[in-house]
Amino acid sequence: MAADLEVAGGAGGLAADLAAMKQAAAVLCGVGGDLAALTARVSALVVDPQLVRSAPLDPLGFARVQSLLLPLAAGPSGLAASGGRLLDLGTRVALAAQLYERTEAAVTALSARARDTVARTAGQAVSSAFTLFLPYTATALGSAGVMWWSYRGGPLLFDELVVLGTDARRGDLQVDSLDDRFVRFAGRQVFAMRDDAAAAGGAALGWLAAHPDVAEEVVAGTPAFLAGLTNGLTMPGTLGGDSDGLAWPPEDVTELAALVTALGEVSPVFAEGSVRVEPVGGEPAVDLKETASGVLGAVQRLAGYASPIPPEAIEPRTEQSAWTRGRRQDTGRIRVERVERPGGVSWSVYVPPTQSPSISGGPTPFDMSTNVRSVAGRSTAAGMAVTEALRQAGAGKGEPVMLSGYSQGGLTAAQLASDDALREEFDVSTVLTVGSPVGVFDVPRDVQVLSIENEQDLVARLDGAANPDRQNWATVTRDLTQVAGFAEDLRRAPLLPHRIEYYLDTAELVDASSDDSVVAWKAAAAPFLDVSDADVTVSEYRATRTRPPGDL
Repeated sequence: MAADLEVAGGAGGLAADLAAMKQAAAVLCGVGGDLAALTARVSALVVDPQLVRSAPLDPLGFARVQSLLLPLAAGPSGLAASGGRLLDLGTRVALAAQLYERTEAAVTALSARARDTVARTAGQAVSSAFTLFLPYTATALGSAGVMWWSYRGGPLLFDELVVLGTDARRGDLQVDSLDDRFVRFAGRQVFAMRDDAAAAGGAALGWLAAHPDVAEEVVAGTPAFLAGLTNGLTMPGTLGGDSDGLAWPPEDVTELAALVTALGEVSPVFAEGSVRVEPVGGEPAVDLKETASGVLGAVQRLAGYASPIPPEAIEPRTEQSAWTRGRRQDTGRIRVERVERPGGVSWSVYVPPTQSPSISGGPTPFDMSTNVRSVAGRSTAAGMAVTEALRQAGAGKGEPVMLSGYSQGGLTAAQLASDDALREEFDVSTVLTVGSPVGVFDVPRDVQVLSIENEQDLVARLDGAANPDRQNWATVTRDLTQVAGFAEDLRRAPLLPHRIEYYLDTAELVDASSDDSVVAWKAAAAPFLDVSDADVTVSEYRATRTRPPGDL
């Protein structure tokens, strides 16, 4: 096991499985009760009149029968004693499960209450400060503006004046050029403000990425902060449609996302339309012969469908890996693999990540609006596209399905695995998420989940919640601080840990891990990941929204 990997949950996890404990307690108590009932029947046989009347006729036989029945009915190893021990054990297990449950709930509630109290107090403080200093806002903003201009704008003006004076001395100054000079100066001021704002935001994100646990608490505390900021403002759930019952302030991140989605649906923002899914001809984006086996092979497939948003928009100087270089694909592609062996057919689906920053329901379903709707628990065009791709590929009931996704792709995979309607149609048995905020989903316990997250990846923290620590759900976290030069890279590119190149490296470490939880998940996923002995058919589908954003 690599020193910079940490595994939580899964088959080898230490967390108590409360559902299994309760089920075991019920079985123990049930068997104990059955033994008690059987004891009563055996005791009745001991004093059965017909048996007693037979004693004079066969004293020896009567004594032999009594020697068998009496210990069975009342002996230390008899039915009564065994039933009593089972009842006692079942009661103790049930009490232990109840104690675990109440303690865990109390600790979680206490931690959440403390966090929300701090966040709410901070929001109230900001609100009070704004109200208190409102009369002085213009003065404060003016002072801040003068300070900034003295530091940044003044030197730019000085530079312009130097150029202006030089041109005047040379006789090159033209009155007609003053307008152009003013526009250039104003533009430099705007660009300087933009750069300073970006630098301040980058510094804040960099600090949060270096303190990921704080980042998760900040996200989780945002609803409480907003409640304090609005200072007791309430809003009844009158938004209608799917948003019935929503109210302000929201209680958690899911409710906040649901409110944002509901308000956005009044306008073209976060609008969802119908989706069209069409087969894509030609060679697939990733050739199976080029991929490794195991988890690395799955992440390599996902890398082949990574977002076409230029990496330079996130991090300008980090060189792409040999795997991802030259593999950028057009948007909206979903990969479906049909894996056939003598024992049957299984299916692997690879869902792409966010491919557009749009929040207004643009042509690609894999955009920011889908991210918000997914966290809110709403149906998404991306989810509909994956479902339709499975249908068109020919997946049938009784054929196991594995859903894999990176970033938004993992978000969509976890949401679909939690969808009862989809599980009625397809047998989703396995899920792989990579760099995805999926802690808000209640994936059924018969689905084996592996979540891979880089510790400093802020995107994986956007749910504000830790992934469930259950036997069917293992989370592997990699601490990137051991990577050479990472600290310096993180300061200039806070979103760098989310890059697929880092997750390719993490996947290699996961494959090399001997952790019980990882080994158990890989065994469950082997029919999907290790396909060297199978007949594999790869199909690609392109998904597009067909309803214009403004057509609600």
